Amino acid sequence: MKSFKELIAIQYPSQLVEYDQRKPLHRDALKRLVFDFLDIETGDDESDKYLNNAKAYLLEKQGSYVAFLIYKSLKQKPQVAYIRLFGVDSTERRKGYGFTLLLGFIDACRRSGVYRYVQLAVAEENTAAIALYEQVGFNVTKRGEDEGRKFLCMELSLARK
Repeated sequence: MKSFKELIAIQYPSQLVEYDQRKPLHRDALKRLVFDFLDIETGDDESDKYLNNAKAYLLEKQGSYVAFLIYKSLKQKPQVAYIRLFGVDSTERRKGYGFTLLLGFIDACRRSGVYRYVQLAVAEENTAAIALYEQVGFNVTKRGEDEGRKFLCMELSLARK
């Protein structure tokens, strides 16, 4: 019997691509996806903070990019890959691409040998994202509030079980 991950790969053939800011196609795709995710038409301070010197992965499906994940290494905790922004093209949501990209990113972090944990923060009301993160093994480590918005800090250990 095939695993859920294998079934997703068959139904949604896609390829994880490490972002290369020297490639115009990558820059344009990441910019388009971030703008779509943030629901903005042109760049602003918020989008610039994600796009400038981004470390990211893109998910390619049949020649176009449908999802992105921007991360950083934490200076105070170099063994942590921190997901800064993660999204799927608004026309491609709820099709398994976020799940595929997240699993691919986790696998890349494991294979790198650099990271021991993946961390992120998510708005408490974003129940779909929280369910996705829990499905792949993230656990809530802290609850917080910033400018009236409640959020959860979540973490995934990369240790093999």
